[in-house]
Amino acid sequence: TGDKVVTEIRSWSDRGKNPEGEIIEILGTEHEAGIDILSVLKEYDIPMEFSAEVEKQAEQLTAKITDIELEKRRDLRDEIIFTIDGDDAKDYDDAVSIHQKDNGHFVLGVHIADVSHYVRPGMALDREAMERGNSVYFPRRVIPMLPEKLSNGLCSLNPDLERLARVCDIDISMTGVIKAYAFYPAVFRSRARLTYNQVWG
Repeated sequence: TGDKVVTEIRSWSDRGKNPEGEIIEILGTEHEAGIDILSVLKEYDIPMEFSAEVEKQAEQLTAKITDIELEKRRDLRDEIIFTIDGDDAKDYDDAVSIHQKDNGHFVLGVHIADVSHYVRPGMALDREAMERGNSVYFPRRVIPMLPEKLSNGLCSLNPDLERLARVCDIDISMTGVIKAYAFYPAVFRSRARLTYNQVWG
């Protein structure tokens, strides 16, 4: 009494009566810290761990960017690029830049962490991400779609670290009309991790 548990239903022949089952896991007491989140994870069968194969593939990835890879990408490491997120953001996978052209137009650069460089089709990492579909966010916890080596490491656009990105440059007129856009792979360094409140202020 008072515990939250996981059960396997063994018998429920009459839907008008209580089912019979076996307790296979005790999560904790009803008011224990974190049990509410754990209960949701169990209820919706959200996986909390990655398989050994997935973890092994993630650990084999490296932050080192080879000269061959650099040749394929536009080098934006000297550009002013930064992330803007909420005060309580859990990940930093997109960054922006902006500059004005001689004709008065603005170029907004949107830089998205290039997960596809690390997660290739058919890899265990790819299959796991497809299975999960997305990261799951709780007030005090995140269940990531990819292992921490990627989600909080190689694909997290923390300041002053070389990161790979897919970029979209958007040419915007003085009246806010999109005139052109271009996509390309790049390497860059975020200059700062800003919040919406900081930028707005």
